[in-house]
Amino acid sequence: MGGTGVPADGAAESENLDAMERKCDVLIQHGRIVTMDSTRTVLADGAVAVTAGRIVEVGSSDALRRRYSADHLLDARGGLVHPGFMDPHCHVTYHSGRGLLVTNPDFAGSHSVFDSWANELSDDDEHDSALAAFTEALRCGFTGIQEPGTAMEPDAVAKAAESAGIRCSVADPHLWDQEGASSTTRRVPFDHGRCAQLLGSQLWRNRDSDALVRGHIAVYGLGTASDELLIAAKDCARENRVVFASHQNLSAEDYTHDRERFGMPPLAHFADLGIIDQQTVFTHMNCLDEREADTVVASGMSVVWNPTNYFFYGLNLEMATRIPELVKRGGRVALCNDIAKAWGLADEQFIAYFAARSTGVAVSVSQLFEMLTLNGARAMGMEDEVGSLEAGHRADVVVHRTDHMLAQPNTAPELQTLLVSRSATVDTVLVAGRIVVEGGHCVSVDEEGVFSRAQASARRVAARARVTVASDASM
Repeated sequence: MGGTGVPADGAAESENLDAMERKCDVLIQHGRIVTMDSTRTVLADGAVAVTAGRIVEVGSSDALRRRYSADHLLDARGGLVHPGFMDPHCHVTYHSGRGLLVTNPDFAGSHSVFDSWANELSDDDEHDSALAAFTEALRCGFTGIQEPGTAMEPDAVAKAAESAGIRCSVADPHLWDQEGASSTTRRVPFDHGRCAQLLGSQLWRNRDSDALVRGHIAVYGLGTASDELLIAAKDCARENRVVFASHQNLSAEDYTHDRERFGMPPLAHFADLGIIDQQTVFTHMNCLDEREADTVVASGMSVVWNPTNYFFYGLNLEMATRIPELVKRGGRVALCNDIAKAWGLADEQFIAYFAARSTGVAVSVSQLFEMLTLNGARAMGMEDEVGSLEAGHRADVVVHRTDHMLAQPNTAPELQTLLVSRSATVDTVLVAGRIVVEGGHCVSVDEEGVFSRAQASARRVAARARVTVASDASM
């Protein structure tokens, strides 16, 4: 018989195909790659090849530099390279109100101030606030934000996200049908009929799998949802394969309110309703008894924690959080910014680290990375697409510089990036393979214009709401 080699014309075709496969749009080389893959691989001198918005290969710089010719070659110069951070609970339309609560804030007073603020937000105000929040998020290394269903006009948020070039998920605005422990009626009434009519109205955004803006299901929570609404919302989320999110167990006040009306711990009641599973996402969860902690871990649900609020309102004086314990037990815990009252979008991991230490639990740097990437992606229902740097995943990538003073001495780059430099060393950010931050600045928008409009909007809303802004208050 003849030889077993490929015929000459077939060999040429194979070589041509191989040559085509070796081309890529972007090649990031010479980075310390924190992949967050299943084995938590870290490459000391690694590279990431990107084509058509997706990662095609991750490997050593030498190997990928030989294998690919790139339209855009990006040299990380030894800087940390990691998946984009994901924030699964950020009220971006309230972002322009940062600094409203500055002296001895109390929980009830906070609701009153932000209710007044929300009453006066126009669609343009929501857009300008959201665009400022998204611009800051990108500069801090966040490539995805989940709006919790409190934007009066989701289209305004969607437009801002598309302009900035950031991933975002929006929900139906203010789904609630009964008054809770600390909520007050704003522009949106507690009305079950309204909720039934709106439920799932943002899910049309999921028809395009490549769209930056998607939809999910969220009820407001904190005692404002009837069992009927909770079950309907969860059924809608389950049917459409999206996450079901809610505020829950924030303070001792709302926890006690729920426990008294249910006659049992809230999570036990929700488990009886059948609304707790791996696609359930509850934010805050500062109050938990031992049985509820067991439910969280066993169910695989996501807990989204905002440690800054935990300290800001002195909630740590009311109860000792069990969330660091959940992290230690393997619970799916992500971090969020909620409403950035007196902090920036890159501060949560820093506060979370020390909040955990105050309970006697040491959260590792690897666990912090999980909370910001993999667990954040899971809480947004995107764990198969983002949250790690792996072939086939969407190319949401953050590159840090090493020449900043807060990056020194750079002997523990992962720790220093998360806890010391935080956003200060973010140099380049890609979302879906597109460079949206370069040289530490957001290049997808006119930054000066974005911040100018947000400042003007904040002044207008404050005047209409008769709210004193920080610069006008006595120190």
